[in-house]
Amino acid sequence: MGEIEIECEYQLPSVTKDSILELSSLSTFRRTRADFRNIIDVYLDTTQKRLLYAGAMYRFRNENGVCTVGYKRVRSHEGSKGIKDQVEIPVVPSSNFPFLRGKLDSRPYELAKKIAAGDPFTLAFIVQNQRTAISFCNPDVDGLIELALDDLVYNGPDQVMIRDQEMECECKDVPENQFDRFVAALEDKFQLVRSRGNKYQRAMAAIYGIPIESIINQKPD
Repeated sequence: MGEIEIECEYQLPSVTKDSILELSSLSTFRRTRADFRNIIDVYLDTTQKRLLYAGAMYRFRNENGVCTVGYKRVRSHEGSKGIKDQVEIPVVPSSNFPFLRGKLDSRPYELAKKIAAGDPFTLAFIVQNQRTAISFCNPDVDGLIELALDDLVYNGPDQVMIRDQEMECECKDVPENQFDRFVAALEDKFQLVRSRGNKYQRAMAAIYGIPIESIINQKPD
């Protein structure tokens, strides 16, 4: 009976090649219950890494790069059968992202924020392709997240458009090189340098909204 609460605070690790590759496994953390059950024992190791990347963009946007993640184990009167494990990741305040202001309070966006670990940029930068929602950071959320994307318009395989309150960007004629063209559109929006780095580095720079040099010049730990 009762609750066990743990709150851990840690620094966001530097961006390295390995950490960028690690982003592709984000959703594993949110799908696997074993990760929740073992968090007390391993949150300084594997689970900590997954937690860090689950909210990576939020922490990049913080001034000090520090994020607090809470872990709660709730026991009910049913004993062990009633144990529920919860990991709480902070939600990004809408004031940090003016182009999503007003939308983040809606129920669909609340759902999408949970799927995307509280990261509105993940919501904004999603390409619809063949009726599947693909996020560069959460590649297997599939159709769940599209429930929240009122501002995303998919007009067939030749056009992808993202709309919001302050900007509009289009990618036309991109059935085969959709990823590259979409990254270029994001770079235009953020006015990022696109002449350097490979497409994966450019994608991360565009998604994080940081200069490409921050990734290219990063030395491995």
